[in-house]
Amino acid sequence: MKLNLTSDELQLRKPILTAHGEIKKREILVVTATQDNVSGSGEIAPLPGFGLESLKDASESLHTWIEDGPFPSSTGAAGAASCALTQLKAALKGVSLDIFLSSRVLSNRDLSVQSLIGAESISDVENMAQVAIANGHKAIKLKVGALSETSDIARITAARNTIPDHIHLRLDVNQGWNFSSAQRVLKAISHLNIDYVEEPTNNLSDYKQLRSVSGIKLAADEHLSEINTAHDVIRSGLVQVAVIKPTVLGGPQAAYDLSQNAQDLNVRCVVSSFIDGPVGLRAARDLALAIAPDETHGVGTGALFSDPIPSDVLPNHGFLRSGN
Repeated sequence: MKLNLTSDELQLRKPILTAHGEIKKREILVVTATQDNVSGSGEIAPLPGFGLESLKDASESLHTWIEDGPFPSSTGAAGAASCALTQLKAALKGVSLDIFLSSRVLSNRDLSVQSLIGAESISDVENMAQVAIANGHKAIKLKVGALSETSDIARITAARNTIPDHIHLRLDVNQGWNFSSAQRVLKAISHLNIDYVEEPTNNLSDYKQLRSVSGIKLAADEHLSEINTAHDVIRSGLVQVAVIKPTVLGGPQAAYDLSQNAQDLNVRCVVSSFIDGPVGLRAARDLALAIAPDETHGVGTGALFSDPIPSDVLPNHGFLRSGN
């Protein structure tokens, strides 16, 4: 087996403001494993504040592995390496990653994807929501938690008033609220038909009481940043939705196994990208097809880049259309 490491940089059309800071570009590492003239690839694109190692540390770890060193131990590098090996196993069997994971052949591999709106002004939120609706998206995720409570409530309300009731509105706080703020905001928006709220605070023990305040479903994302503790979070009964990112969970196989545990416990699974490049988006797309093909997932972020992106990872009328 031959291993190779390449790098790339992709610019966003517009910076995305989150509770962890502003995202302007994505620096990407891609590791490729080749055997018998077929290959599989995995990607890491660390984001400051989101729990992964630095790009430099990931690069060093992957270079060491490629040069006959130990398998990467850091989270992101291990996820990328595992993804490359799993993709290679699928390719050697002549099947796509979703079939390899689930042993299920889908008659329709079109995947519904949400639209992402950052911490924008109210007018921008309204305009971007209208564009998302026109583009056929069935769900919109709004970033909150980076500005004031008043601003968050106003922006959430503006988004909900712009979006028809049949379009899901999801909120991603990125742990940007404290417990008191979360209580106030969730109570204020309890009537707005919110699909779910990701990571309202950084303390999982808050979630039972926060759920009771509003009745809104709560989702784990950053709390699922380590595969060793992710299963405990799922079993805790404190979250109703698991936002699954294969990059931080040790690759697609480990992420798929976690999803099966979650679904057995009636925890809804939504696969999300790390605002990945094409390799990461394809892996996340196929993982989503394996886990919940009828769900609307967070893997349509290829539309956020100003650099050219392959068409199979660009949303087309609200779907990724990868062929059948």
